[in-house]
Amino acid sequence: MIKINKFYILAKCSGRTFSPGKKSVMGDMKKVLYKKKGVTLIEIMFSFMILVVAVLAACGMINFGHKGTKKDFRNVRAIQILESRMNQVLKLSFKTVSDSFTGTKKTFTASATSLPGVELGIDGSGEDAINVSAVFERQSVTFGYRPIDIANPAYSPTATQTWTFLSETSTGGVFTDKMIRAEIITNWTEEKKVSRKLNVVTFLVNLEN
Repeated sequence: MIKINKFYILAKCSGRTFSPGKKSVMGDMKKVLYKKKGVTLIEIMFSFMILVVAVLAACGMINFGHKGTKKDFRNVRAIQILESRMNQVLKLSFKTVSDSFTGTKKTFTASATSLPGVELGIDGSGEDAINVSAVFERQSVTFGYRPIDIANPAYSPTATQTWTFLSETSTGGVFTDKMIRAEIITNWTEEKKVSRKLNVVTFLVNLEN
């Protein structure tokens, strides 16, 4: 009776009701146990393949995000370098820059030593290396104006209503050595040999004489 009761209790736990006979209980329990299936090797391999595909996809997304982050980092570095080198140029006097080159235009690279206080050439190393150069160009400044016709008999310096203006002219308003265009250039190479470039421009004006 004790064994039968145990089988009967186990059968009740499995959700089935068996007849009270010992033999019938044993037979019905074997049917229940035989109906329980395990996990096959094919199912394990298939589950593992799904896991591998999911992991590879996640790794690809992480790698893509890492490349984008490195690209943004190089852009930020290039902007910081431009700001730093332009500040170095702005500290120089107009005469210093003007005396550093002859002719109309000059490009300064790493080999140039006649531009004091401005760091040029390669900044960084490896894939983070950024080349820095500077270009200076003399530019003329032209001012147009309309002179007052002082030959007019009705002209009076104190009576503005008598002033008449002649046609616009630039005579005496052309200055050939009063302004220099300064450009700082950064360029580097991204993956797949894609060239990138950022530059900043300012103008140096001769206010000394």
